Amino acid sequence: MTLTDHQKELIKTEDEYTKAKTLAQAITDYVGNMNAELAKTDAGQVKKAQMAFASLQTAIGTAIAPYQEFINMFGQLGFAVSGVGQAEGFFVRSTKAVQDAMFARVEAAEAEMRKALEAESKVNRGRHPLKCIDTNLLHSRLFVTP
Repeated sequence: MTLTDHQKELIKTEDEYTKAKTLAQAITDYVGNMNAELAKTDAGQVKKAQMAFASLQTAIGTAIAPYQEFINMFGQLGFAVSGVGQAEGFFVRSTKAVQDAMFARVEAAEAEMRKALEAESKVNRGRHPLKCIDTNLLHSRLFVTP
């Protein structure tokens, strides 16, 4: 690239703005419409597509920026709902364990009551007949039937 004598003089003597403008014009004169010609190539088409996509990303980001706080809140809400689901699972498992322990205690109490009734029956020599305890009835009155 060569500069005309006039361009050389402007670059030596003028202010920064004039120097930059002169250099930009000299490059345009030398290169011509190089960017337009490069855009016609495959690589140029890829670059144009990349730039268009970047522009689209910027436009979308600019459009949703005012709603970013709400988007973040929905994300936090998702974590909260997940936590509630995990807590619910824990309570269901814990409730089942408590219920199983209570059933075991009822069954142990039933066995003790049977022994006591048998002992009473032996002591009273058959005056009070041994009564059978219906465990299903007992469970249904105390708990939800398993």
